[in-house]
Amino acid sequence: MIFLLLWINSCIEPFVLENDSYDKLLVVDGNVHNGPGPYIIKLSTSASIDRISFLPLHGCLVEIMDNEGNSFVLTETKTGQYETDSIALQGEVGKSYQLKILTPEGKTYQSSFETIKEPIAIDSVYAEYNEQTEFDTPFLRYGYQFYVDAATPQSDTNFVIWQLTSTYKFHADYRIFFFYDGVVKPFPNIDSLYYCYKTDRIPEIFTFNSKTLTSNEIKRKKLHFEDTRTKALTMNYSLLVNQMVVNEGAHDYWKSLSEINQSQGAVFAQQPYQVRGNIVCTSDTSENVLGYFMAAGLSQKRIFVTWEYEHWDYSECVITDVEYMAYADIFRSRPSQWPILITQGATGGRAVVGDYCIDCRTIGAELEKPSFWRD
Repeated sequence: MIFLLLWINSCIEPFVLENDSYDKLLVVDGNVHNGPGPYIIKLSTSASIDRISFLPLHGCLVEIMDNEGNSFVLTETKTGQYETDSIALQGEVGKSYQLKILTPEGKTYQSSFETIKEPIAIDSVYAEYNEQTEFDTPFLRYGYQFYVDAATPQSDTNFVIWQLTSTYKFHADYRIFFFYDGVVKPFPNIDSLYYCYKTDRIPEIFTFNSKTLTSNEIKRKKLHFEDTRTKALTMNYSLLVNQMVVNEGAHDYWKSLSEINQSQGAVFAQQPYQVRGNIVCTSDTSENVLGYFMAAGLSQKRIFVTWEYEHWDYSECVITDVEYMAYADIFRSRPSQWPILITQGATGGRAVVGDYCIDCRTIGAELEKPSFWRD
């Protein structure tokens, strides 16, 4: 049994998770805002607490209602991901929205009505060189610490969360010079699998509550720290900052999740849903539901940075005698193993290495340059 002891606002209630009570609960992740759609709702079911997994929920009827009685049905664009029609639904400041869900088993769920607040403009997002101490070790992490400054809010009381998305360009450790499909042939384009773009949603949660502060200013709000232990900063790096003005309940929900992740570490790192949100099961009010449907006043800003310092700490592939010997073995390979990709070492010798050394897509990256990208 795990007791979650949080000093949080009464709008967000902690609850006790038994091992079996955490299995197969509905998990909801999504929002509507004043920015352009489509708006995305992700539905999944939770695994038991001793299993880290994502189980998307297929075949649901998902709709968003507004306070004027209009209904917008979402389309399942991929398993467990439901999207609005970007033309039919455009979120408006001052309007309220409610999420409704019908599962294939006939269970019904709905959120409370959530109102889109007036957004606060972002003045600037910027990065500064920083060194951070690794927890309980003498090793330092080198990287960029990101900050945000926002315009002075019109209201005295504001609740803000920041959701961040990083995109970076990087390259594989080695190029592909040849391939083997029964005969060794030159690879048509040695750079075709060399450069990639990787996009990740930053897992950290950042919040601001002016009720607990003497000033309503948002200056030098510390956001994500990107270190050099991956290839993220090796070429060009972009950070998209979504600044979302929300109601107090949504703020307290996300703040509570942040506190849980910080205190519990890896146990909850993949499934940070241990507090009640604003969604209930209307067909069985005793059922726990995880997640929050949020309405927000959205402001966005994207920046690009390049790393201008030393201290690279990521691991690289190394060609040894083993990889050179693997090239000699390709002539005994079976057709089911073809094509075999071949690179070259520093001295020009041919070698066969792991795909992750020569194909940048292996970490979930894409070859296509994003539309917003600039080099």
